[in-house]
Amino acid sequence: MNENQKPLYIQLADNVRGKIISGEYRVGSKIMSERQMAEAYGLNRLTVRKSINQLIQEGYLSSAQ
Repeated sequence: MNENQKPLYIQLADNVRGKIISGEYRVGSKIMSERQMAEAYGLNRLTVRKSINQLIQEGYLSSAQ
């Protein structure tokens, strides 16, 4: 399965995970908001939320209010 065949939420999760692993997003720092990420990647917020939830389940992100 090539990158374009993956669901959009998986593609976004892969992208964000890569930024975390590469150090572009540092441990303990904030990432873009759901709204900002949806606008930046041209996706709807539900897709972004699903990606974020995937990364939370994998332990790459944590949720804070």
